[in-house]
Amino acid sequence: MAELVAKHILGIVLCRSLFQLINTPENILDDAVLYSVITFAGTAAAAAYNYESGVLQAFGNSVIPLVFLVITSLLNVGLDLLFVLSFGWGVLGVAVATVLSQLISALLCLGYMVRKVLQMKLTRADWKWSGAMAKQHLKTGIPMAFFSSLLAVSFLLLQAALNSLGSEDVAAYPTCKIPGSTRPSFPIVLHCGGNAIARAPGKTRKARLAFSTAACYYHKSPTRGENPMAETSKLSTEELLRLLFMESSLEHLMNSDRSSLTLPGFAEYITALCAQRNEAPEQVIRRADLEKSYGHQLFSGRRHPSRDTVLRLAFGFEMDYEQTQELLKVARKSRLHPKVKRDMVLIYCLYHGSSLVRCQNALLEFGLPVLGEGKSYE
Repeated sequence: MAELVAKHILGIVLCRSLFQLINTPENILDDAVLYSVITFAGTAAAAAYNYESGVLQAFGNSVIPLVFLVITSLLNVGLDLLFVLSFGWGVLGVAVATVLSQLISALLCLGYMVRKVLQMKLTRADWKWSGAMAKQHLKTGIPMAFFSSLLAVSFLLLQAALNSLGSEDVAAYPTCKIPGSTRPSFPIVLHCGGNAIARAPGKTRKARLAFSTAACYYHKSPTRGENPMAETSKLSTEELLRLLFMESSLEHLMNSDRSSLTLPGFAEYITALCAQRNEAPEQVIRRADLEKSYGHQLFSGRRHPSRDTVLRLAFGFEMDYEQTQELLKVARKSRLHPKVKRDMVLIYCLYHGSSLVRCQNALLEFGLPVLGEGKSYE
C-alpha cells in the first residue's frame, strides 16, 4: 500500500517534468498533465481490478473478469461520449471516464468474489505475515516487473520520437496502437477516436480524420480479388482461424495457397531441428535412449513413431513443454494434457528440464508406465 501511495505522489509531482523530458508539444502539455494526474490518482482502481482478475483466473474462472471488462469498456466509451461531446469536458472527461470505468470493474469483481469465491471469506489468521510467501512472490514478481519496465521504457522512447512530429500525430497515435490484433475492435476505435478529438482542441478536423480512418479500417475486409491466404505459411493457427472467419467464400479459401494448411513431415521436421541446433541426429537418438538403427529410420522417414517415441525424442532434443506440444502436433499425436496423470508427470519434467532418465524414474515412482514400455517401435 505504501508503495502504491508513493507511486501516486511521485507520478503527480513529477508529471510535468516527465512530459517535458519526452518532448510533449507545448500546446497539449497542460492537457497531458491533467489526464495523467487524474489517471495516476485512479491507479488503485486499475491495480485492484488486475489483482482480482488474477485471483479469479487462478481459481479457473477467466470468464467473469472478461465479462466485467467488456461491460466497463462499453461504459467507458459511453462516458467518453457523454463527458466530451455533451458536457464539453474535453481531456478531463476522458480521464474521469477512464478512472470511473476502472473503479466499477474493480467493484464488480470484488462483489462477485465476496459472494461466490469461498476462499475470499478471510479470517484473522489469513492476515498473518508470511516471510516465505513474500519471498516467493518477490522471486516471481521482480523479473516480471523488470520486463514490464523494459517495455514501458521502449514505449516512452517511441512516444518521445512521436511527440516531435506535432500534436496532430500524437492525437492520432492511440487509434493505431492496438497491440495483439490486426483489426481493432469497434468499441476501442470509438474510444481512441474520442480521445483523439478531445486531445486536439481547436484542431478537431485532423483528429476526426484519424477517427474516420480507424473506423474505415475496422470495416475493411479482403475483397474478392485479394488473396487472404497469401503468406499464410508464416501465420499462426489463431491468425489462420481469423482469416477463415473473415472469408465469405469457402471455395476461394480452399483454392488459395495451401502451404499453411498442412503440417511438415515428421522426418523433415526433426532433421531441420538438428540442422538448426547444429547437432547430429546420433546425439538426439542417444539422449532419447532409442536403438540407433531405429532412430535413423525415424530421421529418414522409413519408420513412423508412436506417441511415446515422439516424447522420448522431445527429451532427446531437450525440449521444453511448448516445443514438445509442437512436436506432437507435427507427428499427428495427441498433445499432453494436465488432467491425465501420466501426462502431468511428463509436463512437470519437461517444464523443469529433467532428463529422460529422471522422467522415467518419476513415472516408476508413481506406478505409471514408462515411455516406450511395450510399444517403443510401433
